[in-house]
Amino acid sequence: TEAMLFKFGSGAGSNLSSTSVGKINGQSIDARTYQAAVQQSIDNQQRQTPGRLGLEQQEQIRNEVWNQFVDRAVMESQYKKYGITVDQSEIISAMRTQPIQDLVRSQEFQTDGQFDMAKYSRFLASPAARKQGILAQLEAYYRDEIPKQKLFSQVAAYEGGDEDQEV
Repeated sequence: TEAMLFKFGSGAGSNLSSTSVGKINGQSIDARTYQAAVQQSIDNQQRQTPGRLGLEQQEQIRNEVWNQFVDRAVMESQYKKYGITVDQSEIISAMRTQPIQDLVRSQEFQTDGQFDMAKYSRFLASPAARKQGILAQLEAYYRDEIPKQKLFSQVAAYEGGDEDQEV
């Protein structure tokens, strides 16, 4: 098994620089990157539940963000271990053929109460999709999601008894 080491915080003897909040598997986590992710999560939380967040809630968010960094590092190490990559054509294909559930449920893409793939396709091709940042968001989503699907498919094939499948 692969060992992952996690170190969080900056106390005496932590060997972390002032620009690093921690290390995951030997890789320093930049304080600005981490703080930006924390702030984005705090902003999202405050949009959902207006009002000032308490110290306990802020600490919980910081811990959740740190765990997200750890999860991402673990997944990235597995992608590397199993040679899982994603190219731009896979992302474009997924964007065109596998709309995310939030968009499938959106009234903007409904005809007679059903998802309308033609409306969705027209939207993807429109300047509005780029201007609103939807294309960039979808690309980031699929760049993150496709390797997970590939890894889980390999694991499922292995666990399903396909011994010829190398995981």
